[in-house]
Amino acid sequence: MPLRALSASRTVLPLCERGPAGLTRYYRSLGDPIGRLDRYEPELNDWKPGEKRDTVKPAFMARNLQRLSLGDALVPEDRQRLNDWLRASITGAERIRAGVPRDWVVGDKTGGGVGAYAPGSDIAVAWPPSGAPVIIAIYTNRNDPTATMDNSVIAKAATLPARALGYSIRPPGAREQGDTIDSWRVPSTACGESRRALGQERAPRRAG
Repeated sequence: MPLRALSASRTVLPLCERGPAGLTRYYRSLGDPIGRLDRYEPELNDWKPGEKRDTVKPAFMARNLQRLSLGDALVPEDRQRLNDWLRASITGAERIRAGVPRDWVVGDKTGGGVGAYAPGSDIAVAWPPSGAPVIIAIYTNRNDPTATMDNSVIAKAATLPARALGYSIRPPGAREQGDTIDSWRVPSTACGESRRALGQERAPRRAG
């Protein structure tokens, strides 16, 4: 059942581990030393470069998603329910889903799109026709505080893992000057055989 971020934050978080602090504790239980949630929607959208509140590091978010969607952080029935929700999402058609091959099955959760510096994100687990699932997590922002978010930047970044795996993909639009793209490499030796991801680690980004 799709939930808008605003209603999900205000409705679900108070019921789950006592709000933002509880989610931060849950990050720690997953082995994420960076991710934190300090405020509810819409206050957490008040973000600027250098802000530490309500931020995540893409590499750790990729690990979190791997543990939740493919690993042992959830019991099997809850893991299946989560993946069903991710696959049923309708908000990311122009983001990661637009950048990977059409025959990949994708489950994703978008974030951002409002506030100064146009923060935008998408995290996904993608199942190619063969081989192990691929975890992709992309966080972007613009250098201009008055700019608007561009989904094509995320879509273009999403082509990188597929190309690295040997798929031929035409980039879905050109990157515009002034954009910042975050993607990352999480070595399979560190994360297990069920996850493959590509990119470089950078500074923490605003939570989705």
